[in-house]
Amino acid sequence: MRKIIITYGLIAGAIIATLMFGIITLIKDHGLVSMAVTYLAMLVAFSFVYVGVKKYRETELGGVIKFGRAFMVGFGIAAIGSLIYVLAWEVYMYFTNYTFMAEYSASYIEGLRAKGTAAAEIAKAQAEMAEMSESYKNPIFRMLMTSAEIGPVGLLVSLIVAWVVRMPKRRGA
Repeated sequence: MRKIIITYGLIAGAIIATLMFGIITLIKDHGLVSMAVTYLAMLVAFSFVYVGVKKYRETELGGVIKFGRAFMVGFGIAAIGSLIYVLAWEVYMYFTNYTFMAEYSASYIEGLRAKGTAAAEIAKAQAEMAEMSESYKNPIFRMLMTSAEIGPVGLLVSLIVAWVVRMPKRRGA
């Protein structure tokens, strides 16, 4: 079980890290398009949760697996993939001199101005973004925030895969 979790977790992590770097390179805007494409990339990477759980069921358990065991294997794969995503984000932050929050904040405020948002609301948003930028300088906070992006996706995929792949008894038995 451990070998399958590690193998497929590393594959999922490599895919999401590669796609993340590609998305960052190709989509300069940190808005909705970038976010949507990133979540789609997470789903593509986490397709290996299904592959890993199914392989575990077929090769290690003779085609029989209960929901709980399937979920544990899937969640293990997703956790490793998520950890790699978080580490890849930290590498990106390091090589870009930690400029993400400044760029994101500027883009967000510019979007508010373009929509014609009132000056008071823009000032409030600027204060909130300044506070967030300060918090984002803390690596633990930043890693937790990054984990909060991908973690729920991995959890949801693991639950769905466990439900789809579960087979508590052999067919025909």
